Amino acid sequence: MSESPLTYKSLTIFYVILVVVIFLWVVFAIGSTQHVLLTLYFGPLDWIITTTGLLVSMMFPILFITWVMKHQVSFTDPEWVRRNREIDYREFESVMREYAKEYSHIIAHIDYKMVFLTAIWFVAAVSSGALVMVMPFPLILFIPHVFGVLQVLFGVTFSVLAYRAVPTDASQQFPFTTPRKFRNAVRLLWNTPGISWVGVRISIGEAEGYYTIRDPTVVARIDGIESAARIEAEIDRLGRFIKAISVMNFKPAEGRWTVETDAPGGVTSETLRGLVKRTLQAYVAAKGADAILEEILEELGVSVTSPPDEDNKERIRNDELMTEDG
Repeated sequence: MSESPLTYKSLTIFYVILVVVIFLWVVFAIGSTQHVLLTLYFGPLDWIITTTGLLVSMMFPILFITWVMKHQVSFTDPEWVRRNREIDYREFESVMREYAKEYSHIIAHIDYKMVFLTAIWFVAAVSSGALVMVMPFPLILFIPHVFGVLQVLFGVTFSVLAYRAVPTDASQQFPFTTPRKFRNAVRLLWNTPGISWVGVRISIGEAEGYYTIRDPTVVARIDGIESAARIEAEIDRLGRFIKAISVMNFKPAEGRWTVETDAPGGVTSETLRGLVKRTLQAYVAAKGADAILEEILEELGVSVTSPPDEDNKERIRNDELMTEDG
C-alpha cells in the first residue's frame, strides 16, 4: 500500500494555546478599558484608541498561532489522475463548498463571510462605549465586560478567517477558486441568444483517495451544436469577463475553429451575440446546415450562406485539431 501524500499532526495543543491567548487578552482588555471608562463622559477618543489598539494587537499572536497550525501538514506531491467534467454553476458552488470544508487544513482562501463577520464584531466592540449614553449609572461598570465579550467573538472569527487564508506548501496542489468570481460571466452567457447551457468546466485530479480541483472555466454550449462547440470565458483576477473563445471540435477530426473576441472594454452581450453568430456560421460552412441551425441563425438575423466575417475586434482562425477530452 502506497504512503498517503498528506500527513496531519494533532492541533489540540494549538487550540488550547489560542484559547488561552484570547482569554488573557480579554482579561487585560477589561482592566485597561475600566481605566478609560470615565473619560467617555468627556469624549470617546480615549476609548476608541484604547479598544482599537487592544483588538489590533490581539490579531498578531492569532496570526502567528494560526500560521503554525496550518503548517502542521506535511505533503508529498502524488501522481494525479486527471479528468475533465462540465457541471452546472449551482453544482460548482456546492462542489467548492464541500472541497473547502474537506480540505480546510490545506486550502488557502479568503472567506468573505468571515471577513464581514469579523468586521462587524470589530466595529461593535469599539462602539460598545456608546452604551454609556443609554445604560443606567450602576450598570456602566459592566461596559468593559461587554467589550470583553465582543472581543472574544472578534478573536474567534478572526482566528477562523486567518486559518483559512494562510497558505501552505500543499495549497498549490489544492487551489481554490471562489464561485462568485464567475457569476457575472454565467449571467451574461445565459442572457445571450443561441446559448442552450452554461456551466463550469473543471479538471479533477485524483490520487490515493484525495482529489484536487483545477482550472475552473465558465463554458457555454450553443443550441444545435452542443456536442461540437463550446464557448469558454476568460475571467481576470477581479472577476471581470475579459475574453470569450468559441472552440469547435469535429468528429471525425477535420480541424479546429477558434472564434476569439478581445474587445478593449471587456465582453458584452453584443460581443457574445456576434460570437455565437460566427461560431454557427463557421460550423455550417464546414459541416453544412440543418433545419435547427437554419432556424437559430434566422433568429439571430444571419443568412445561412453568409460567410463568417471579421473586424478589428473579432477574428477567426483555423488551427490544427488538438485532441482533447470533451
